[in-house]
Amino acid sequence: ISTELCLVLEELKVLQDKLNQQNYGNCTTVEEALKRAKRELEVRVEERTTELRVTNDHLLSEVVERKRAEVDLERSLSLLRGTLEATIDGILVTQNAETIVAFNQRFVEMWGIPEASLSSRDLKKVLPFIVAQLKDPDTFLAAANQLFAQADAKGDSIFELQDGRIIERYSQPQWLGETIVGRVCSFRDITARHRSQLALRKSEATNKALLNVIPALMIRMSRDGTYLNFIPAKNFDRVLPCSQMEGKNSYEVMPLEIA
Repeated sequence: ISTELCLVLEELKVLQDKLNQQNYGNCTTVEEALKRAKRELEVRVEERTTELRVTNDHLLSEVVERKRAEVDLERSLSLLRGTLEATIDGILVTQNAETIVAFNQRFVEMWGIPEASLSSRDLKKVLPFIVAQLKDPDTFLAAANQLFAQADAKGDSIFELQDGRIIERYSQPQWLGETIVGRVCSFRDITARHRSQLALRKSEATNKALLNVIPALMIRMSRDGTYLNFIPAKNFDRVLPCSQMEGKNSYEVMPLEIA
């Protein structure tokens, strides 16, 4: 039975009780009393119907707004997931130093975390897989505990893994308005960059050592005329000390008519 029908039946019962108790005075027939009761019933039903219509319209509006909010939320979540998966860094978002809020596939692949551990969303079950791969786990844990102890702190550290990889970790607080709600950590594999830098420094040291053992005057310059290395011969009368000549070009070191 619909709500409106139940209300009508209730109104009929009220009016019937009223007919049984009311003294109609000038109403000389039962027919007039029934007509009067009918009119009263129609008015009350119309009033109740109007109230229900307003209530239904309000509920419908709330449902529409809720659906719109759900669509907007899903769109935002989809954008966030796409952004997390598009980055080359491994991303881990935590809350209260205990709960894992979000992570991307790159983080999973970088550290080889089992799905069962990640599905628990418990940071204490995931952290051991990271620590076990580090050459210096104590330093990593000390830095992590320091960041967790200072909610607004930022940190940038480099760690070496037992398999030879070099990982850079950057950590910063997650803000919601003016409130810190968690922490975001990004992990980047900088092994190739680190090795290139080491190779470059080694090459520069080797070149400089070779130049130092050559007795004659040796000058190494870039295309724009900048002195990269200046090794003078004995008794060479130079304009500036060697340490001041490196990084300058010939126009800065010698007179214009000579340069």
